[in-house]
Amino acid sequence: MFIRQTLLVFSIFCYFQSFAQSHIDIDDRAEIVLLGKKAAFFEDKNRNFTFEQVKQDSFAQNFRPFPREILNLSTTSSAVWLKLNLHIHTQKRYYIQIDNPDIDSAFFYFPDPQNQYSYIRTGKNFPITAETIASTHCIIEIPQTTVNQEQTYYLRLTSKRYIIVDIKAISQNTILNTLLMRYMVELIFFGVVFLAVLYNLFVFISIRDISYFYYVIYTALIGLNIAHGRGYLGLFFPDWREFLSGQYSFLFGALYIPFITLFAISFLKVKQYNVWIYRGLLLLLFISILHIIFSLLGLGGILFKALHTFLFLNLACYLATGFWVYRQGHKPALYFLLSWSIFTFCTIIAILAYTDFIPYTWFSKYFTPLGTMSETIISAVGLASQINLLKNEKKALQLEHISFIEQQKEILEQKVQERTNELNIQTKEIEVQNEGLKQYQQELITINELLHERTDLIEQQHNEINTLNKDLEKRIAARTNELQFALDNLIKKNEDLEQFSYIISHNIRAPIARIQGLLNIFNRENFGDESNKEIFKYIEYATISLDTVIKDLTLILTIRKDLNKVKEEIDIVALIQSELFFFADQISTSEALIEKQLEVKTLFSIKGYLQNIVHNLISNAVKYRSPQKRLKIKISTTQEKNNMVLTIQDNGLGIDLAKTDLYKIFGLYQRMHTHVEGKGLGLYLVKTQVDALEGRISIESKPNEGATFKVYFPINKEEK
Repeated sequence: MFIRQTLLVFSIFCYFQSFAQSHIDIDDRAEIVLLGKKAAFFEDKNRNFTFEQVKQDSFAQNFRPFPREILNLSTTSSAVWLKLNLHIHTQKRYYIQIDNPDIDSAFFYFPDPQNQYSYIRTGKNFPITAETIASTHCIIEIPQTTVNQEQTYYLRLTSKRYIIVDIKAISQNTILNTLLMRYMVELIFFGVVFLAVLYNLFVFISIRDISYFYYVIYTALIGLNIAHGRGYLGLFFPDWREFLSGQYSFLFGALYIPFITLFAISFLKVKQYNVWIYRGLLLLLFISILHIIFSLLGLGGILFKALHTFLFLNLACYLATGFWVYRQGHKPALYFLLSWSIFTFCTIIAILAYTDFIPYTWFSKYFTPLGTMSETIISAVGLASQINLLKNEKKALQLEHISFIEQQKEILEQKVQERTNELNIQTKEIEVQNEGLKQYQQELITINELLHERTDLIEQQHNEINTLNKDLEKRIAARTNELQFALDNLIKKNEDLEQFSYIISHNIRAPIARIQGLLNIFNRENFGDESNKEIFKYIEYATISLDTVIKDLTLILTIRKDLNKVKEEIDIVALIQSELFFFADQISTSEALIEKQLEVKTLFSIKGYLQNIVHNLISNAVKYRSPQKRLKIKISTTQEKNNMVLTIQDNGLGIDLAKTDLYKIFGLYQRMHTHVEGKGLGLYLVKTQVDALEGRISIESKPNEGATFKVYFPINKEEK
C-alpha cells in the first residue's frame, strides 16, 4: 500500500514538473534572445478558448514546452497560445519577433503594474497601421510596464497556411540591422529573378520564340508568389492587404504552374518526340487551370494541402519528360533536367520541413527561393544555349537552301531553253492569226456602231435609276429618323436604369449602414444594458425604413415587368368620379372647387395604370394646395390627333421650372416641397406607367400659381 501511494505521488509530481516553465532573464548584454526553448504552448484545436480562461492558474497544466527551438505545427487550423515568463533587468526596449510571414493574427497580452492585462494585435488580417514596426513578419514591442520583475505574457496565433513559431526577443538597437540583413539576402533573390525576366523578355521580343515568353511569365509569377509568401506584397501594398490575405491569398501559388507546363512542352518540343507525353502534360495543364479556377472561387484554402501532392506530381512529370527528351538527342533538355532537379530537391526539402517531416531550421525558409534562383539561372542558360542551337540549325538550313537554289537554277535554264523554242513556234502561229484579226477588226467597227446605240439606251436607264435612287434616299432618311427616335428612347431608358441603380444602392445602403453601426455599439457582454434597448428601438426603425424602400422598389419593378397586362375599354367618367370620391373628405375639408370637362369618355388601355395616374395627380393637387387661397382643380379630357389628352390643373404651390430639372421632377424619391408628408414616389410611378403605355407627360407650372399636368395616351382603334 505504501509503495502504491509513493508511486502515485511521484507520478503526480512528474506530471506537474513536466509542465513547469522557467523564466527568461534579459539584461543589458542581451541583444537577441531566443525564446523558443523556454516558451510553452497550447494548441486550441477548436479556437474556442478565451484569454480569461487561458490565464487562469488551473489552465497552466495544459501548456507544454516547445519540442524544439522552433515550434512547427504545419498546416493546422488551430489557434496556438504561447506563454512567456520574462524577467527584464534593463530599461532598454525590446521587441518580440515571430519569424513567419504566414501569421494571419497575433494577439499579444501583457500586464500593467496592477496585473491587469491589455493586448496588442498584429498580423495580415489587420491594417498595417496596427503594427509596431511595419515588416514582413510580426514584430511587437514589449511594453515597459515593470522593470526588474518577472511578468507572464501570452500570445495567440492563427494562420491559414503554416503555424511555425520562430520567436525571439530583439533589442531596439539591433532590430533594424536584423531586418536589413534579411531584406538584403532576399533582395539578391528578387534581383536575380528580375534580371532573368528582363533579359529573356528582350530575347523574346527579338527572336519571337514562345518558349521565352512562357519562361518570362512563370518566372515572374514564381517571384510574385514568393514575394507574397514572404510578406512583401502586403508590406508594399497595404491598401490591398485584406485582398492579399483573404480567400484569394492561395491564388498566387497556382498561377505559375500552367506556364511551367507550357514552357516544358515548348522548350523540350515534346509533341515532336512523344505524343503520349504531350497529352499527359496537357492533362496536367488542364488540372492546373482547374486549380486556378477553384482559387478564384475562394476554395484555395481547401486545396492547399493537396497542392503539395499535385506539385510533386508536376515536378516528377517534368523530370521524366526532360530525361526522355534528352535521351532522344535534344541537348537543351540537359539544362532543363538539371535546373528542375535542383528545384525539385530544394522544394521537397522545404515542404518536408514546413510539414514537420524533418526538423524546421532557420535556413528552411530559404530552400524554396534558393531552388527557384538556381532553376531561373540554369533555365536562362538553357535558353541561351537554345539560341546557339537555333543559329546552327539556321546556318545548316541556309547551306541546304543555297544548294537547292543552284539545282533549281540549272533546271530553270533547261526549262527556259525549252520554253524559248515553244515561243518561236507560237510566234509563227500568231502571224497567221494576225491575218484573221484584221478581218475581226472590221467586224468590231460594226459592233462599235451598235454599242453607240446601246449607250443611248443605257443613259435612259441611268436616268430612271437616278429617279429610283432619290426615292430610296427619302425612304432611307425616314428610316434613319425612326432609328434615331428608337436610339433616343434607348438612351433615355439607359439613363432611367442608371438612376434606378443609384437609388437602389443609396436607399438600401443607408438603412443597412445604420443597422451595422448600431450593432457595432451593441453591448454583447451585457445584453440587459439599458442602452441596448435604445439600440434595438433604432434597429427596428432602420429595419422598417429598409422594408419600406424594398416595398417601393418592388412596386416599381412590378410596373416595369407587368407590360403585358390585358387592356380593356375604360369608362373614364366613372374612373375619375371614383377617385374624387376617394378624396371626398379632403376636398370637403379644403372646400375645393372641382371642374370637369370630359370630351373623351372612354379609352382602350390598362385600367390599373390609368387609375393610379389619375389618383397620384389628384393627390398631388390636394396635398400641395396653397394655404392662402381656395383650392381649384380642373380635370379635362380631349383628343389631339391619335392621342387622348388628360389634363389636371390646380392653383396650388406650383414648381419653379426655371430652377428645377424636369428629369428630377419625375425622379425616384425626389420631392419639391418637404413640408408635406410624402416619399417622392408618386410622380415617378406616374411617369413609369405613362411610359409603359407608350404615352408621354408634360408639366406647366409657376411658383404659387399652380401646376398643369398633361398626359397623352395613344388611341389605337385596331385594338378595339
